[in-house]
Amino acid sequence: MSGATIAGPNRFTASWGRGLGVLLLAHFALVCAVKIALGVAEETLWMSHVGLLIAGLGFVRCSTSLIALSLIDVLVVHSVWLVDWSAWMLVGRFPLGVTSYLEHAGLPVWAATFHHFYLSPVLLVAVLFSRECPRVALAGAVGLFVALSVISRGCLPRSANVNFAFRVAIELNWAFTDWVNTLPGPAYLLVLNAFVSVVFFLPTYLVLRCWCDAGRGHPPRHRPSSAGGA
Repeated sequence: MSGATIAGPNRFTASWGRGLGVLLLAHFALVCAVKIALGVAEETLWMSHVGLLIAGLGFVRCSTSLIALSLIDVLVVHSVWLVDWSAWMLVGRFPLGVTSYLEHAGLPVWAATFHHFYLSPVLLVAVLFSRECPRVALAGAVGLFVALSVISRGCLPRSANVNFAFRVAIELNWAFTDWVNTLPGPAYLLVLNAFVSVVFFLPTYLVLRCWCDAGRGHPPRHRPSSAGGA
């Protein structure tokens, strides 16, 4: 997964990238400390938090595969989070309900959730500068969410609903989400993972891949394969 390293004339320098990686890992450690202190250690396994960990490791190891994997995992999720937060800031309500926990949050919670504001832009810049979005990143993103959703369902309390492993807890009156929430465990996880992979991860990967190919001057269908799994 980490075999593809940041390269090319517009790359981040290794020292700058590794320094950023250390900061991201420090923020992940802060997230863990806050969650443990609040008695909700299981929330460290949210995909958003694990994406922060993977991003930090990606920068420390100068791995385009890990950086792209993290971006594929968090881009849509963080965008949805920001839409809900922005609505709260503008009109005073949470249309999706995913950021309602911030209404009465203290400074530690805000500090632990702050990566929702900066992580996706940082990863986008890194992927565009490296001009690499290898296929292995998509496979890794899918595999990671499968693992997290199964672990969350099998090992964590239902009340936490980490990674929506038990139900889609978004305040949308959609027949589809209502139907999904009635499915038995294995079927629910299958539909959840298929939806996230096809609607969240695959479009993100395809857009990033085309963007990187265009930046390298290679049309997608003619782009030669690279050592980084592309």
